[in-house]
Amino acid sequence: MPSYIERRRRLWYAKLNIPEDVRDVLGKMRFVQSLKTDSMSTAERLAAPLIARWKMKIDQARTNKAGNRDPLEDEARSWREALLDAKDNDERELILDLIRDKVDAIIMRSAPVGEIGRPGETPWEALPGQENAEKFFGLATGRRVPLLEHLDQYLASTTARTNQRSKDMARSDIARFAKEFKLVSDVNRRDVQRWAIKLMSDDGEGRAPNTVRRLLSSNRGYWRHLLLMGVVPDDAPDPFANLEIARSINGRAKRPSPETARRPFDPADVVKLLHAVEERGDQQMADLIRLAMWTGCRIEELCALKVDRVSGDYIEIEDAKTSAGWRQVPIHSKLQQTMERLCQSSTDGYVLSGIPAGNKYGKRSPTMVSRFRRFKKSLGFDKRYVFHSIRKTVVTILENAGVAEGVVADVVGHKKQTMTYGLYSGGATLATKKKALAKLSYPTDA
Repeated sequence: MPSYIERRRRLWYAKLNIPEDVRDVLGKMRFVQSLKTDSMSTAERLAAPLIARWKMKIDQARTNKAGNRDPLEDEARSWREALLDAKDNDERELILDLIRDKVDAIIMRSAPVGEIGRPGETPWEALPGQENAEKFFGLATGRRVPLLEHLDQYLASTTARTNQRSKDMARSDIARFAKEFKLVSDVNRRDVQRWAIKLMSDDGEGRAPNTVRRLLSSNRGYWRHLLLMGVVPDDAPDPFANLEIARSINGRAKRPSPETARRPFDPADVVKLLHAVEERGDQQMADLIRLAMWTGCRIEELCALKVDRVSGDYIEIEDAKTSAGWRQVPIHSKLQQTMERLCQSSTDGYVLSGIPAGNKYGKRSPTMVSRFRRFKKSLGFDKRYVFHSIRKTVVTILENAGVAEGVVADVVGHKKQTMTYGLYSGGATLATKKKALAKLSYPTDA
């Protein structure tokens, strides 16, 4: 059970202890609020944004205590918190009236005697203190909210639905968007469309449409959160609706140029790589290349393969990149001895034993990717050739051997595009896939 919720009688409560250094500022020892539910899963979901907001208050309290906060800005944020916590429209309107009174007080305090007059007598923009008044009103009502202000709260509220890698990617996408749109009020459909086109254009960043779609999807989700939290008005137009991002500005889907597109290795080059790495004494890399050239698996699938997923004449790939990637792959006769040796000598439960986790998400392949990149470069292969190129080689060999596309898709874990095979077929049998893989061959005995 998460430490930030507790059950009291029938209902769940959110709680967060306040650090000692700011208890005097916040006037309490901890935050507590009823979540009004008896469901633990619902409580976890409802508590996440509350915890994020409380942590933001703790951070603000520390900033205030250090004397680095603009008092006017801090008061405006307090009013906005009150607006967000308003129980109904009547309470919300009362708070808005109080905010307007404060705006009038700011103007009166900074204006020379005789310059205010009756309401409407002097244009708002000409009034002394206008800059401070507008800043206060914008922050207090949420009209000048920095776009990233609620990002931590949003990501915390998605904890139950996404893994850490997805959250980190969403944070990066939203931060990138915020470089162009610093305030919530800056976001509008016309400028978002222009930003998307600029990203795809050749004289801009030249991003692929799929990359732009992902960026927009991340920010669309965040925008919905801002709408739900009342930061964006309910009647505000959707700035992400009906955007044209499927094509680049010249009307064609952007494709990699022949000079940069990834290519398969020639079968003879795969053997060349294998022999070269064996001569250098890198047995671990040699085993990885053998596994790839006889299975067509992705590098992370191989690095993450555990001994208990090897069942005699086939391996089971789990937690693959796509749902189609969950599959059984026959062990080629050329790979049988290598697989037996690796399973018997494993010291950590993995077929490729001794590979450290390469990144903070626990992926094991990044270390091997870097090693392979340096190795293939030393043999004269350019950027078009990567470890994934071996997978492309396997597919190319099987295609030229006349293996049906649907069977190849089942072997390598690709989604089938047709309705008949993709929706209705249960997939090729293990025997059919074994027969297909038997057609793999390389110029010399590998």
